[in-house]
Amino acid sequence: MSKQAPKKSETKRAGLSRDAVGWGFWLSTLAALYGPAWYLAYKSVYETYRDSFVPWVIALTLAAVGAGLLSFAVNTTLRLRAGAAEKQARHDKKKQAARE
Repeated sequence: MSKQAPKKSETKRAGLSRDAVGWGFWLSTLAALYGPAWYLAYKSVYETYRDSFVPWVIALTLAAVGAGLLSFAVNTTLRLRAGAAEKQARHDKKKQAARE
């Protein structure tokens, strides 16, 4: 009897998954980093530009890049852990099959 590939609806996970962080994590990280980024941008620009949108745009850019880097690091860590767990599960399964 041949195995059939699971249907697309069966492979979807309900709710939040722990194998990757998504846009919600990125947005919350962006919001958390925006305050310090704005302070850094405000202190970095010339006094003539402080009353314009320049610090706000710089802060948004810095916070977006920082949130992207942090999301990338967290995703990489989660993927490495998931890969190690899958490798261990395959090893345990082979070991169990060899005993039988």
